[in-house]
Amino acid sequence: MKQIEDQTGGTWLPSHSLLYNTLGDLEKQRFLSSKKDYKGEVERTIYSITKAGRTYLKKQVQQMVQMLSQMMSAVDDQTFQQMPRMLLTQLDPEERKQFLLQIKDKFQNALLEVETELFELESE
Repeated sequence: MKQIEDQTGGTWLPSHSLLYNTLGDLEKQRFLSSKKDYKGEVERTIYSITKAGRTYLKKQVQQMVQMLSQMMSAVDDQTFQQMPRMLLTQLDPEERKQFLLQIKDKFQNALLEVETELFELESE
């Protein structure tokens, strides 16, 4: 749970029941395997992704990328730029400024990650 919280920047923290029900379902589908690990008197369950799980995950990621790509190509630049403006007109100027600064920071960070990934791919 700590790893999920860290990787999502604290924006998503699943409940214990959701997490363990999901792990159990993935194990039933043979996407995960588990084994017991003991540290003193404490019992832990260690989960590992299986070959079938890696294949399924890869397929899901490919589908998500394809869907996002289709969405991006369906919206022209002008429409994309106008959509937030329609919503922003409902904010007072200071709220609008703060929101736009947040968006700018997020886009700059995302662009930096994209540029780094492209550089790494080109270097291979």
